[in-house]
Parts: sequence; C-alpha cells; structure tokens
Amino acid sequence: MRRTWVVLAAGALLGMQAPAWPAATSEPVDLTYPAGEAPDEASGPPAISGDGRWVAFASASELTPEDDSESVDVYVRDLAEDRTILVTGVEDEAYRVHYDPSISDDGRFVSFISQGDGLVPEDVNGNEDVYVKDLQTGDLFVASARRNGVPAGGAVPVVSGDGEWVAFASNRLTRDDRNDGSDVYVRHLGTGKAFLVSRTTRGRQVDGPFDDVAVSDDGSRIAYSMYGGL
Repeated sequence: MRRTWVVLAAGALLGMQAPAWPAATSEPVDLTYPAGEAPDEASGPPAISGDGRWVAFASASELTPEDDSESVDVYVRDLAEDRTILVTGVEDEAYRVHYDPSISDDGRFVSFISQGDGLVPEDVNGNEDVYVKDLQTGDLFVASARRNGVPAGGAVPVVSGDGEWVAFASNRLTRDDRNDGSDVYVRHLGTGKAFLVSRTTRGRQVDGPFDDVAVSDDGSRIAYSMYGGL
C-alpha cells in the first residue's frame, strides 16, 4: 500500500545547515487521528513547501477529526507542530476524489484537482477541475473557470513558490484560445486573470494534451511537457 513519508535532515526546520544525507531520517506524515497510526488506505503523491515545513498529499483515510466523509481528500502536514490540516473538507457527504496537490513555499496556498460536483456551488460539470485553497483565510478558488465563472475542467496544477500564480492545463479559458484542445494557462491568484501560455514563438497555439506543468517561484516562467512537437 502506498504511504507518504518525509525525509528529515537534522536542523533543517530550524534554518541550520543540514548534515550529510547519511544522518537523515524518515518519518510518515499520513497518520490517523487520534491514534497517530498507519492508515488503512493509500496516500500520496506528496509535495513539500520550499521552507521544508509543510507536506501536502492526498489520502483515502480520515486523518483529522473533522473529516467524516469517504472521499479522497487533500491534507497538509505541519512538520513543526506535528499536526495535520484538512484542505478539502466540505459539510456534505458526497463522494469526491481530490488529488495531485502542490504547495507554496510558505505553506499557505495549496493547489489540487477535484473530481466530482459541489466542492463549490458553481462546480456542476462532473469533471476534474483545478482548485486553490488559501489555508490562512480558508478561501477556495476555482482556477480552471472560464470568464463567466463556470468551471471548464483542468489538470496538472502547480502553484508558484510565492503563492501568487497557479499553472495548469485546461481549455477555452481566455478569448485568445481558439483551438479545441487542451492548453496550458497561468492564473494570477490576486487578480484572477488567466493567461494562455502554450504558444510557439510565432504565436501559434500548441495542441495538447499536456502531461506535466511546472512554474518558477515568481510565476514568470512556465515549463510543460506534451505529446508531439511545436
């Protein structure tokens, strides 16, 4: 069964210079509540924050007291405080699958995919959509939404290190997207504005699908992999 672990180098969380890797240790982060034991269900894949304090991952087990659904949820583990935060909790008991998280350098913003209706009222398309959660304010934002606010489906999200941008694949989110295939976008979380990224140097749109996306810490550069060529 897949589990989620983190490798710790002594002093790393305190900002000290880490020793050589042979001194490192590993510990699980997907612990049940309140027993702190190994869960019955699989978890992962993980993403770790730039400051090394926070680990985001998905699990089918209930790891926090407020999680009483059977959904696959996204969690964040605070390694400094030894506590687990539920990212995708909702009050209803509908079954949803949340996965593929990424996390900003300071652990505040988490992007992920949600499959299923109703995580927010306007999401009724039944498709996979890209969300971003602000763990400080509790705000939940649909990144893969069109200009009218209706979710359009999305995949392979990643949030920038500074927490201001999220890059992902989707379709027809901007007026300059004129093809019928998947495209890569980056959206500014402050203004909500989305930008079409997957173009050649001559401005021609690139047809997906895209199976991976990466973004620089400040959101200024986007990398992606795709089938075929430009």
